This record gives sequence, C-alpha cells and structure tokens, in this order.
Amino acid sequence: GAKHILPTPGNHDVESGAWTQPLLAEAFPELPANGPPGQERLAYAFDYGGVRFISLNSETYGAAHRLGEAQLTWLAAQLRDNPNRATVVFTHDPAYPVGPHVGSSLDAYPQERDRLWALLRDNGATVFLAGHEHLYNRRTINGVVQVIAGTSGSYPYSGWGGDFYHYIVGEVGLRAVTMVVYDIEGVERDRFDLPLRRT
Repeated sequence: GAKHILPTPGNHDVESGAWTQPLLAEAFPELPANGPPGQERLAYAFDYGGVRFISLNSETYGAAHRLGEAQLTWLAAQLRDNPNRATVVFTHDPAYPVGPHVGSSLDAYPQERDRLWALLRDNGATVFLAGHEHLYNRRTINGVVQVIAGTSGSYPYSGWGGDFYHYIVGEVGLRAVTMVVYDIEGVERDRFDLPLRRT
C-alpha cells in the first residue's frame, strides 16, 4: 500500500533560528498546505484509511511550547468537520509531560493547553501523540489518551519510567485502533485499543 511520512516540527528543528522553519516545510513538499496561515506543511490535516491525522506545530521559533490562537481555531475546524472514525493528533510537545520537560512543554501555556484538551475531548479524538521527553508513557487525562513516544532520535531518559527505545504500530480495525508498542529487540511492551467514533 501507499506509504506516507508525516513529520511534525521538533525543538531541534527550529531552535537555530527563524530561518530553519521554512526549510522544514520545503523538505516535505508532498505534505498538505492546508494549515493555518504561516503554518503550511508544519500544521496540516491528512486523511488516509478512515483516519484523520492532524499535525500541530508546538515549536515555532520564538514561541516554543505554544500553539497559539490561529492554530487552535484551525484545529477546532479540523476536528469538527471530520468524517473519519479515527483522529490522531500529534505534535512534538506533550500536553501533560511526566519527566524532565514538565514546565517546558505545552503546559508552559496552561490556558492554551486546556483549550486544546477540551477540543480533543469534545470532538472524540482517538489519541494525542507526542515526543519531546525521551521515554514511553501512556495515560488518559480527562477522557483523552496521551501517548509520549520520544526515543526515536536520542537516548532514553531514566528515572521516570518508560526508559527504553521503542516504536508503535497502529492498526485500524472494525471497532478500534489497536496500538502495539515494541522495544528495540521487537519485544511487545504495551498494547491497547482505542475505540472508533460511532458514525
């Protein structure tokens, strides 16, 4: 089947200066340019196989850890006008960090973070995926599942749990999305089902 790479900007992609962000968008010209103004190919929505994938940009140079009003308004429309039964929202920063990035993730702007979470909850988002913290963590906060999967590019953090290299495989079934977490040896470390929205 078709293969798609759906990147989302990370802090190391943009922290060198404002000039880096356009390069990231230029590197992936196949991404939809349907994000809010100025965020084309950095924030975007992409439908595939009954799933809406929504990338948010949490790492704008000079406004790290912040989504901003324009992006949240755009997100609300993407969630509301969504015919798919599954919605995967992803960005670099977790909304609720568990390790060394408490205070330097989306929680740095708690009002915006809380608005994000209400949008996800009220529109039945399937899962919120993030990185930033080099560990694996899954928890449900106010009815929304957050998964931190952050060891794809650097060493694992130790002391907060989930300190193993990992990757996640998701499969859309008739009633749920099944996600399986594997470590670097291919050993299953977590498995969970995320119910699909009723149509």
